[in-house]
Amino acid sequence: MTIKDLLVVVDASEQGRERLRLGMGLAQRFGARITAYYMSPTVGTYRPEPTTGAFSRDRERSFAELAESLEVSFAEEARRRGLEGRWLLSSEHAGPDIASHARATDIVVLGLGDPDAATDAQGFAVEDVVLACGRPVLGLPIVRLPEAVGRSVLVAWDGSREASRAMHDAMPLLAAAEAVTVLTVDARGLKGPTGDSAAAHLRRHGVKAEAKETVSGALEIGMAVLSYAEHIDADLVVAGAYGHSRLSETLLGGVSRTLLHQMMIPVLMSH
Repeated sequence: MTIKDLLVVVDASEQGRERLRLGMGLAQRFGARITAYYMSPTVGTYRPEPTTGAFSRDRERSFAELAESLEVSFAEEARRRGLEGRWLLSSEHAGPDIASHARATDIVVLGLGDPDAATDAQGFAVEDVVLACGRPVLGLPIVRLPEAVGRSVLVAWDGSREASRAMHDAMPLLAAAEAVTVLTVDARGLKGPTGDSAAAHLRRHGVKAEAKETVSGALEIGMAVLSYAEHIDADLVVAGAYGHSRLSETLLGGVSRTLLHQMMIPVLMSH
């Protein structure tokens, strides 16, 4: 299995442009089609002033012109790179819309947002997309991104279904990595296959993988994973997403929430 169809959620911010650049690089690397899902400032990121109660026509025109300009730039860059590209405009219900489009792609690339900002600052909750789309989600932090991701990868392993799903969904990236570390935190309480078994399985697929163990100590498990990732200079963390959606309420496990909102390096999650 390889990556042949990817969806990138972009906006007009510098971080949005960085996500698109990284997404273009992934598409070029795997010979994939790239779909850019453009988040207009009218969705989530902008609120009309209380005194006006609505967008002015000038502001709406400005937003439309910005979207058109970015679409033209996207099409030109895709052609320059020899990529098939598609441009989509966000709907009012961005989260469900992104999840729906994602189901007919191989991977979704989106921003993790500012952990100190409001949940809906970017127009949707990342958790909703992760739990609803059925595809791996590559979340990119707001810090400066590397030229590419996947050189040194840490796989967070606890023997669970979710960890196995994430590891296998990440296989195209793992196969191309220079080094893959399968990390188990607090291995004594592990249920399911060990980290050694997971690493051996990856090696049978040609992945340069080794198993490591650490203890959480005083740290929450998610923070222990983050600390170890920084220790080995990983540029990507792969982890299972634990949780479910019920009556429009997202119930995400504590470790998954930590990895989504505290991670300073890219994280790939699957549910």
